[in-house]
Amino acid sequence: MGTTTGRESEFVNNQGNPLSSWTNEPLRDNRGRRGPRNYKRSDERISDDIHERFDRHPRIDSREVTIEVNDGDVTLKGQVHTRLEKRMIEEMAEDVFGVRNVQNLVRLQETSEPHLGSGTSALNSNTNPGQRLPGPRV
Repeated sequence: MGTTTGRESEFVNNQGNPLSSWTNEPLRDNRGRRGPRNYKRSDERISDDIHERFDRHPRIDSREVTIEVNDGDVTLKGQVHTRLEKRMIEEMAEDVFGVRNVQNLVRLQETSEPHLGSGTSALNSNTNPGQRLPGPRV
């Protein structure tokens, strides 16, 4: 399949080049990628690139995500629906040329349905703290 750039990929394009499993874009080796001497990409351009990548990706709903860029350091804030989306937006932001660091403060949106296996007891707002909820009948 060819060599990758430090990140293993099981996805390849028509030419056999490795693709990111999340963004479906060619993997690039960002190490050593630099512009001309004393070149520093503007925070506005970095922010625009990140917004554009989020907007174009079919599996990311970034309406509740804000992006702040300060001297190449990116801070992501807001909410997404899944952990996969959270990881995807962080990886996509890291891959933008000029980004030095990404701080991902994005949280998962809380749902009204209880998550199985979350380690919390199943209490709803209409029960007393010591009251047990009916369990499955055996």
